[in-house]
Amino acid sequence: MSYPDHLDIELTTRCNLSCTFCPFHSNGQTEPLDMPFSLYTKLIDEIEGKVSSVKLNYRGEPLLYNELTSAIAYAKDAGLRVMINSNGILLDERTVLALQEAGLDLFLLSDYGHDIQLDNGLLLSLTDIELKVKTDSPEHWEGITDEPVPFTLFDYGDLKEDFTKSSFKCSIPFERLLVLADGTISKCSCGYWHPIKKLGNFPSMSIRGAWNHVEMKFLRTCHEHGDSHLLRMCRMCAVRRGHDE
Repeated sequence: MSYPDHLDIELTTRCNLSCTFCPFHSNGQTEPLDMPFSLYTKLIDEIEGKVSSVKLNYRGEPLLYNELTSAIAYAKDAGLRVMINSNGILLDERTVLALQEAGLDLFLLSDYGHDIQLDNGLLLSLTDIELKVKTDSPEHWEGITDEPVPFTLFDYGDLKEDFTKSSFKCSIPFERLLVLADGTISKCSCGYWHPIKKLGNFPSMSIRGAWNHVEMKFLRTCHEHGDSHLLRMCRMCAVRRGHDE
């Protein structure tokens, strides 16, 4: 496999919330940064016809990115399935219409349990976009979405290494890569960001080169054989720890 099936692209690190459980924004620890649109188009140009889908966010709220609809349209023109994960607070009629016209495929709403009431009518007006809600209270979303997604919180603040051999086998190294807003290519798109996850920088390192890099091959081999304890970034992973608890 020369390319991942999916690419996560961080358009912005900015967020309009500072949730206490967030490993990026609870204490203002993430520098606000937007990906240059020219860098984004270079990414899409490389993966066109080779990757099936993209998600246009990681640490930030994608609706804060000024060129979001242009980014969606550019990826759609390249034949990609496009999704975003959002808290939904910034949705209004104009934004809903723009997202639909741009061709967004999936809007994944995260229910963080905040006190801000979302306009369910606006959510229902996403008629041409698949809507899923990540929530631990699916009863609150009856009639809004047919497919609530379980919302599990992990303690990403505790990066203490777990050296225990685990049966945990992560699917991420076999499916996807992450590119941060500054072009950093990350070996993992799960949970928290740590410099140890850095593989290289785009475009100095291509997506093809990153996916076939010796470090990615070793990462996949370790997970194939149940040896994730050999990888420092996996020893610090809250999802891995939660698997054996």
